[in-house]
Amino acid sequence: MPRRCILSFVLALICKTDKARFVLSAEHVARILTAATWLPLEGLPDGVVGMLNVAGVNLAVVDPRPRLAQNQLALSLEHHFIEMTFPRRFLLWVDAVEESIELEPTQIERLATNAGAVATHLVRFPEETLPLLRPEAFDPGDLISAISADVSSL
Repeated sequence: MPRRCILSFVLALICKTDKARFVLSAEHVARILTAATWLPLEGLPDGVVGMLNVAGVNLAVVDPRPRLAQNQLALSLEHHFIEMTFPRRFLLWVDAVEESIELEPTQIERLATNAGAVATHLVRFPEETLPLLRPEAFDPGDLISAISADVSSL
C-alpha cells in the first residue's frame, strides 16, 4: 500500500503540456511569464532549448516535454514560462498554467521511485490523479552561467 506523505507546501499550480497535466509546487515559483522568443544556443542538453534575459538575468529555457516522453512543440505566444527558483533560477516552458490551488496533505501520496524521477509524488483529485513534478528534475545546471559570459563578451 502506498505511504501517505505530508509535504511542506499547500499552494500548487496545475499546468499542462500538449498531452499531459501535472502539478508544480508554488513554493519554488517566482512568477509566470507569457512566452517570448528565446536565444537559441547550440550544444545544449536535452530539454534545454535556449536562453532568455529576464529583468537583466540570463535564464535557461527548459522544455519539460523530452523528460515527459512527449514531442517538442513550436513556441506559441499562448504558452507560458514558469520562473522556477529551485535548485537555481530557470524558465520551465508549459502550454498553460490552468489554475492555482491549495492542496490538502491527504491529497499527496509518495511514489516508490528513484531519486532521479521526474515525479516522486502523486496528487489525488476527485476526478483525476496528477503527478507532482520535481523542479530539480529539470534543472539545467550551471551551463547558462558559462554561456552568458561567452554571449556578453560578443
